[in-house]
Amino acid sequence: MNLLKRKSLKTIAAFGTMVFFMSCTNDVVTTTGGLINNNNFVKDTINLEPVLSTVNIDTVRTNLLSTYLLGEYTDAKLGNLKASIVGQLAPSLYPLKRTTAETPGEVTTSDVEVTLELPLTLVNKEDSTIEFDVANFVGDVNSSIDVTVSTFTTYLEQLNANGASRVYYSNGTNDAASKEDLGTETVLGSRENIFLGVSYTEADTLKITLDNTYFESKLNELDALDISNSEDFRLFFKGLKVTATKDGLGYAVPFNLSLARLRIMYKNTDALNTETNEELTFKFQGVVYDLYEHDHANSNEADKVYVQGAGGYETSVDISSFITANSVASQSENWLINQAKLKIYVDEINDQTLQSFYLYGIKSDGTLAVVNDYITLGVGDVNGVVGYEDIENEEHPYILFYITDFIKAALAEGEVAELRIKARETTENTSINLSSSIPKGALLLSNDTDNTDNIDKTPNLEVIYSKIE
Repeated sequence: MNLLKRKSLKTIAAFGTMVFFMSCTNDVVTTTGGLINNNNFVKDTINLEPVLSTVNIDTVRTNLLSTYLLGEYTDAKLGNLKASIVGQLAPSLYPLKRTTAETPGEVTTSDVEVTLELPLTLVNKEDSTIEFDVANFVGDVNSSIDVTVSTFTTYLEQLNANGASRVYYSNGTNDAASKEDLGTETVLGSRENIFLGVSYTEADTLKITLDNTYFESKLNELDALDISNSEDFRLFFKGLKVTATKDGLGYAVPFNLSLARLRIMYKNTDALNTETNEELTFKFQGVVYDLYEHDHANSNEADKVYVQGAGGYETSVDISSFITANSVASQSENWLINQAKLKIYVDEINDQTLQSFYLYGIKSDGTLAVVNDYITLGVGDVNGVVGYEDIENEEHPYILFYITDFIKAALAEGEVAELRIKARETTENTSINLSSSIPKGALLLSNDTDNTDNIDKTPNLEVIYSKIE
């Protein structure tokens, strides 16, 4: 899919309006006797080659995500990523009972079958309405992963002692700085050689068969319990941990857990030998989060920096020298920032390369700064999507950010030390969202070491401004 070929009517219309306005303005300004004389203004351009560096992300918040990542895969450039899912469950109906009989002891349960169903997040294949691709799939579709589902003994708190919602992070710690004990208590199931094809003709679901004997025992325990709400149930059953181990290069897949179900089907036989088929369903609800394990050992190519979601990498863009050198002058000389844009070239592109990036600022005191162009212009006009110098042949890829308002504010405040480029979440618009479940990544060029293509691929911050002469 070539994202550049998508025309934006809104953008075109806005550009047309801007050109018309500028044309009219020039007519007024250049008229003899007008109030404004363009000769009083000079326009200048500053080009900065910012220093780029890779930032390894220690941990990110991974609860309250739109999708949750599962799998393990190795990328030759980005390294190894292992993603696991931890979550509490809730039954679809309370009170939770094995049988509604007045004397449960006279009812026998048998033929228990248990499956964990994880629906895939699918998108239409290009130029097709009946075939689908797995959204944000990374890895090798010809390899496999072994999925293990286990229980754990830790009760996952939803609130801290002060009543605030507890945040769970990708390295297993919460904001109380305690390590979650998620050691396996009971291995419930393992399905080997789970294969995901390149495309699907209909929505598909990963179904993992679990230990029927374990759940038959849990069903029988219900007879002596009163489980009338979610708190009762979480004390009875803490939750599930789903992990994956790769075979070969492996792969990782995001799942929409709001649609996932633990399904228990069984048969009840009463004292009169009357048989009834029963089913209990459970959904992920309460505390649900991802665990990420990264190995960045091989991610050190010269003259390249890294961006990857799912707690992988961000790219730091140092613009402190530009702010320091021009902050005072821009205020004393009343600069009008006409346009500011940041352009960085991307290394190699394939169907698993990250295509959409998000930009935010970091002030000298470490606080985050929103790029307010996302608010005034919108995500589409700020851009941050892979483009090509040669559109027809899709060669010489780059990303471009229009950040005029941000640079204007940064010069006025003099506090911004760096910009950060990260993988953009689909819901990330006008606020910074450091949480992530997108495993895709990309390599950006920090220097232009190839002069054979006659294109200067050095990172560049271009600021065009006007001031009174």
